Amino acid sequence: MAWVIAGQEPITGAGELIVRLLQAVLFGVGLAFPCGVIAQMAPTAAEEFKQTKCKQMADEKADSMTERPMTDAKGASVGLKPADVAIMNKQIELRMANVITSSHASNYDPKSNRCYVEIVKQWRYGQDFEFEQYVRQLYDGQTNNLLGYVRINRGLKIGAVYDPDYKSLADNNLGFDNANAYMDQKMRRR
Repeated sequence: MAWVIAGQEPITGAGELIVRLLQAVLFGVGLAFPCGVIAQMAPTAAEEFKQTKCKQMADEKADSMTERPMTDAKGASVGLKPADVAIMNKQIELRMANVITSSHASNYDPKSNRCYVEIVKQWRYGQDFEFEQYVRQLYDGQTNNLLGYVRINRGLKIGAVYDPDYKSLADNNLGFDNANAYMDQKMRRR
């Protein structure tokens, strides 16, 4: 295990022993430096690999959820005429032009060995694009299962957590607050 002091090179061997002794002495008597942290553990090579793999899964998930125009050949394969494909593609263009926010992020949690993928989208819609909708989703990167979901549409907030291990709390906001708190917790770096 390697230790890092304030972003410096990892400390190993005898230097690591000195850092551990300093921590025991300083924190044992309640003293701390102004920054509040003397040392933090650097991620292991395996953890770095898993973080990189998790980011890759997030990129792939976001790419798979991106709307794209359909080709006439693809339309024909599902029974659509070229005119129908053109109408669908025009609608896709309008939706894409009215996206306000579209982002994704990943978080690998070494304690649970899970990769979490967050997808956020906000867009305008309506005849005159007078409405906005916001959607935040959290997926398990390894299983592709939807774990949490929130939506704001015309001021109405709703949310849900689909993780079977999640213990729901009282929520007067149609699950919105619980789902947001759950997703915040899973996306928090440890």
